[in-house]
Amino acid sequence: MDDVESQAPHGDQEIEAARDFPCWLIMVVAVLVGAFIAAPVSIPFCMIHAHYTVAVDSVSGTDPTVGLSFNLTLGVASQSYGSEACIMPGTYMEVTYRGVQIAASAPERRRICAKPRKAVEQHVLAMATTVPLGNVLDSLAADLKRGVAVFDVTLHLPAGSYDLRNAWLSGCNGMLVGQGAVACKPLF
Repeated sequence: MDDVESQAPHGDQEIEAARDFPCWLIMVVAVLVGAFIAAPVSIPFCMIHAHYTVAVDSVSGTDPTVGLSFNLTLGVASQSYGSEACIMPGTYMEVTYRGVQIAASAPERRRICAKPRKAVEQHVLAMATTVPLGNVLDSLAADLKRGVAVFDVTLHLPAGSYDLRNAWLSGCNGMLVGQGAVACKPLF
């Protein structure tokens, strides 16, 4: 009796069905594994990763008794491969010295955006808002003469920036005049 005669009448179909089963199962598993691998890669691709910097380029005058104005450079960079980062209208900055606000910029009137993986800068003028008094005035005058005055800038981003419902702040701390850009960190 040869092999052909010993097979069941529908043996070939059963063998083919057994061979096809692992093939489609392997395809389903491969698609699921591919989806789980692609999801973590594609989500950061489109997430907003905005990076803000501020530099104090110069200070107008050295007499803090009449108020100081600051030439600032505000930078925004997109660290995302798929989303741009923007400074929305209404964004403004406050300059402080030892916790005392001494200048503020006017709110930005237009939207400034950096394309994905790019950066842009905007020059901003922060005008004097108050004149410090007492010990703060004395130490500011002395620090300006020595060239060691350290300023902090708070970046105020309006509600609606990046689909956030509330306005939020970003602090850029410890800047010397002419030092260069300092990275800003979210303030909670």
